[in-house]
Amino acid sequence: MATGSSELLEFDRQIFLDLLNEDGLVIMAKGLGIDRMILNFLKLYCNPKSFVLVLNTSNYQEEYFIEELKAHNVELIPKIITSQYSSIEREEIYLQGGVLFVTPRIL
Repeated sequence: MATGSSELLEFDRQIFLDLLNEDGLVIMAKGLGIDRMILNFLKLYCNPKSFVLVLNTSNYQEEYFIEELKAHNVELIPKIITSQYSSIEREEIYLQGGVLFVTPRIL
């Protein structure tokens, strides 16, 4: 994953707006900036009014996105939810909203 700007290029911006306004699926070739796209969606949904589960990310991807969000001064940083949390603890975290990186095992 590339580090740096999360600013979207024109074609990225169009894809982002299309996905924001309509349901969709994006398939992008390596190197076309999918990390920028994901980062911008995460920035959009990192707030208590949203509830987003991000599945099947690697530790590296989770750390990368969390560091990028911190660098962009996002206030509600995603949490990484694993089986170390009890179901009661997970429920409390879910009710706080925002973006959560979760393993499919705990769903």
